[in-house]
Amino acid sequence: MARLSPAEQVYLYDEYAQKYRESQPQKALAYAQEGLKLAKKVKDTNSVAYFYTFIGVLYKNMGKYEQALEFYQIAIPVNEKIKNLQGNAGIYNNIAFVYRLQGKYKDALDYYLKSLALFEDSKYLKQKSTVINNIGSLYADQKQFQRAIEYFEQALQIATEIKDTLGIAFAYNNIGEVYMKQGKWKEAKNNFLKSLVWKKSKQHWRSIASGYANLGLTYEDEIKYDSAEYYLKQGLEIYKRIDDENGQIETLLRLGELAVLMKDEHNANQNYQTALEKSLKIGAKPLTEKAYKYLSDYFARKRDFSQAYRLRVLYDTTKDSLMNVEQMRQINELQAIYNDQAKSKQIEILRKEKQMSLLEKEAEKRQKLLLLAVLAIFASIAIGLWRAYRLKQKKNLLLSAKNEEIAQALSQKEMLLKEIHHRVKNNLQIISSLLHLQAHKSSNPKDLLQQSQDRIQAMAIIHEKLYQSDNLQSISLSEYVENLLNYFNKTYSLQEKNIIFQSHLENIFLDIDKLIPCGLILNELITNSIKYAFNEKQKGIIRIWASLQGNLCQLEVSDDGVGLPQDFQTKNLKSLGLRLVEGLVRQIKGIWQVQNDNGAKFIISFEPNLKVS
Repeated sequence: MARLSPAEQVYLYDEYAQKYRESQPQKALAYAQEGLKLAKKVKDTNSVAYFYTFIGVLYKNMGKYEQALEFYQIAIPVNEKIKNLQGNAGIYNNIAFVYRLQGKYKDALDYYLKSLALFEDSKYLKQKSTVINNIGSLYADQKQFQRAIEYFEQALQIATEIKDTLGIAFAYNNIGEVYMKQGKWKEAKNNFLKSLVWKKSKQHWRSIASGYANLGLTYEDEIKYDSAEYYLKQGLEIYKRIDDENGQIETLLRLGELAVLMKDEHNANQNYQTALEKSLKIGAKPLTEKAYKYLSDYFARKRDFSQAYRLRVLYDTTKDSLMNVEQMRQINELQAIYNDQAKSKQIEILRKEKQMSLLEKEAEKRQKLLLLAVLAIFASIAIGLWRAYRLKQKKNLLLSAKNEEIAQALSQKEMLLKEIHHRVKNNLQIISSLLHLQAHKSSNPKDLLQQSQDRIQAMAIIHEKLYQSDNLQSISLSEYVENLLNYFNKTYSLQEKNIIFQSHLENIFLDIDKLIPCGLILNELITNSIKYAFNEKQKGIIRIWASLQGNLCQLEVSDDGVGLPQDFQTKNLKSLGLRLVEGLVRQIKGIWQVQNDNGAKFIISFEPNLKVS
């Protein structure tokens, strides 16, 4: 480097520091420190500010939070001296990130909003997307999942518009983590896989490690423990290679949970203990909280209740310090203040634009008066009349559009209200008819209530899906069936009875007039299998199939139980439930078949008026 100028040497130190930033952070730190020393010597203030910030980022990635904050704070006045406001905006975002990792959520949001205010200009859309992503993660930590998703989707939209590969990857990953925290594993896995594709295209090892670890959790939910362990260990190895302490701790905790599921208590304890030591060392309170909880549960399983209680007290204390009501109130208050300031800023911009427009018009008018006084007077009159006409025309157009919008909204609401009344009336009639029929057939009040509850629940699930959906015309049959099976599992304690469901459901959408009869049919057939098919068996399987066969939707409900009586015929039905099935099949203009095939099998076919996605 002796032949290079100082500016060229500073540039090279930065190049090498960036090169090893993700793969060898200690090496990157050494280059950055040399670059800072030389920048100070030659009084290159811009590079001094840059290296202070860069070293802070390296310390943050290595889990050395206090050193990171120290370098960030040193960089702020240097940026102010050279009027580098956007440099400080990036530092505010980094400080907020550290505070979030430490569990100081109110301070984190305060700095995120400071950063966002400085990145409002359209020139900084990439940085703005990053900050919005981070704010979403903060709300996810606070379990405010809906608000978190809103921020992640906003960040994804910006990143997609500007083709920011890593921004897109981070947004998909964060959305996946929210779905994972909500137990929506299928949606989580889809987002993690999308994220990994983008991350690998950039060779961003820290985020690739995070993607592997998250993917491991989805395999854990699918009870594919070997795959889960493989991906978690892949993520851990990358985190170790790049000295990311925070990532190592999170992955160790996840490996501990997996070891518990695999009945390997020794490995679970080792992973938890290592994670606790590391989290206490770097001051990562949210991760310390998790480690205390998992270790308390471990010692409780070992019946070492003294240790379990001690760790539980530490867990509760740490959790209270992170999730107290006052902190959440302050966070919401900060968000509200920022929103108000943003609105006030926009109003002020509009006011100034209007004022500037008026001043420009006034100057133009004076110039015309100076040139041709008489013509200017006539022009002023003409302009005044024209403005009045345009203003009146604009008001009329706005009033007309508003009236049309109001009329359309009223019409939509009236139609929706009629539809609600119609559906409520139909469902009440169905319930009334079912209760009337059951009252004449059952002498046992408990059976009557349980069967009535099952039928009402079968319809209630449909309405629950309906009000959760933006589409009032159709509902996914597969989602409905999964909810119905969950209800039966809980209500009848099927795990204790050693009865399991197997389902294969195509993604078919039915309107409510088809789905309610189908739901009641499924309810009757599943209840019948639970009550009568397995009375003398040690284990039972109930299968539910739904598929398209040409233009027909085919539903199959079968079990491997004792089967139907040899003389069973659909034309001589005595059971109220099967008679109800026969009537419901007619209602949807379908046909049904009954078979004794290693148990009972019912096949219902009907035209669905549906679509398949």
